[in-house]
Amino acid sequence: MKWLQRFDKISALLLFFIFLLVVMFFYLYTVEKDVKYYTIQEEKIVALKLLDKEINDFSLSMNQFDNYDDINQKSEQFKTTLASLKKDLQVHYPNHIYFLEKIKTIEKNLNDKLENIDYFKSLNSSLIAGSHFLFDLQSTISDEQDINIKTKSLINETLFYIL
Repeated sequence: MKWLQRFDKISALLLFFIFLLVVMFFYLYTVEKDVKYYTIQEEKIVALKLLDKEINDFSLSMNQFDNYDDINQKSEQFKTTLASLKKDLQVHYPNHIYFLEKIKTIEKNLNDKLENIDYFKSLNSSLIAGSHFLFDLQSTISDEQDINIKTKSLINETLFYIL
């Protein structure tokens, strides 16, 4: 009981202040951790938006020659970033159905977009191969001495209309 007599109002206020500082420290630590987590997730979402824009730009530039390896690399990068984001959201928000539905929608849209791009790439490749064949055919016919000029002219005109 002797310590209780020595425990005055100043000591009580000092202990309360120390307790308040400890609580504030832990609160600020958790806020900093949450902000860091939010920043990482925001960076992933921004990266997904930029990659989606680049994939869309590829789709819109169909009349230009594009490197297919580049679009394949961007789509793989998109998939890995999306998988990482999905994993993080499942760890931190396991019961939040809204996030999981949004991720599923993004995955479905990505798969549809990639299927359309693959269809375009295969169609474009066959068209390019066909046009090379037609040019080779035209040059072979033009070099042939046994074919008359009227037939060569007709073939050149037909190939011009086809291309």
